[in-house]
Amino acid sequence: MRVGDTVKISHSGYQYTTYLEKAVELGADISLYIREYIRLSGGSYSGFDYRRARADRKCKWIYDYEADKGDVCTVINMDHSVHMLIERVYDGRQFLFDGDGLTVVEKKVMFDDEDFLI
Repeated sequence: MRVGDTVKISHSGYQYTTYLEKAVELGADISLYIREYIRLSGGSYSGFDYRRARADRKCKWIYDYEADKGDVCTVINMDHSVHMLIERVYDGRQFLFDGDGLTVVEKKVMFDDEDFLI
């Protein structure tokens, strides 16, 4: 699997719905509250407002929000083929998944060097 591939969720149990640090690392569209909390917290979850983290539905990556088996998504970033940031095709929501929970539907077509020969 690589960035740009179209995937289908084959096992929804392989998702990380609350992994804030990884969501930030992979560039997920998260709320300003979460972004600021991570920046200022120093790794502690003391004082983290879980209700507020779930409340911002304008963002594409929503704290503790799950995708369903069968959803079609695009891989938009990945970390050593383990953690993948995917975006659901029909509504643009983003999720973190382990590659084991995804099945490739269509590989991204890359250019061939011969395409650029004159």
